[in-house]
Amino acid sequence: MNILRLLLPFASLIISFSVSAQEKTVIPEVKKEETNSQATDSKKQLNLTYEQQTPYREIIKRYAQIVRDVRKSALKPEDKKDKLKIVGLEREAEIKALLTLEQYKIHLEVEEFKKTRMLDMKKKPAPGSVNAK
Repeated sequence: MNILRLLLPFASLIISFSVSAQEKTVIPEVKKEETNSQATDSKKQLNLTYEQQTPYREIIKRYAQIVRDVRKSALKPEDKKDKLKIVGLEREAEIKALLTLEQYKIHLEVEEFKKTRMLDMKKKPAPGSVNAK
């Protein structure tokens, strides 16, 4: 009887950990699928020509790497913010030079949608967190 009293809380603790571990592995897969579909959707919306597709992809990849490097750097937060603004302006200048006026307008709309979506995601608690409903 005493052994059961000791084992029951221990068993429930182990079960709760295994259930929470399973939930956490599903969430990143869903986010990854959403990210891939968003990238495909924005390319379709821009209606890039064959000649524009490779340079556009290279610009996006190159500046994504630059942003990662700046964020990982040992710069002060104010300096990082300034550097990221400059990098963003350079990126937009290259994209604007590559795209037609109509494509660039669509690009700006897609970027604005992404920004508002990110702000909404920051406001909401993460799925599976204590504050999630």
